[in-house]
Amino acid sequence: MVRRSKLEMYISILEFLSLRGPMKTTHLMYKTNMSYRVLMEFLDKLIDRDLVEQRKTSEKRVMYAITQKGTSTIRSFRQFRQILSESAMRIENRLLPY
Repeated sequence: MVRRSKLEMYISILEFLSLRGPMKTTHLMYKTNMSYRVLMEFLDKLIDRDLVEQRKTSEKRVMYAITQKGTSTIRSFRQFRQILSESAMRIENRLLPY
């Protein structure tokens, strides 16, 4: 089993909320493959940084949604990942013998 970095776990949460919209805790747990305790620790930090917001749908139900700042953050991360991928391909192409 491969351990994920904290960054990968934050990105996983933001990616799913960005793609799927507001989600209940249980659905987010399954999609991100995190335990309740771990997910809540990460969500608390994302909420503190205004990247995710908690929405109460009823007295007991809570959903989590990505904020505008969270959307901007995940967009920047995707662009950064694309740049790294393109750079790696250019380097790989220079190293391959013809």
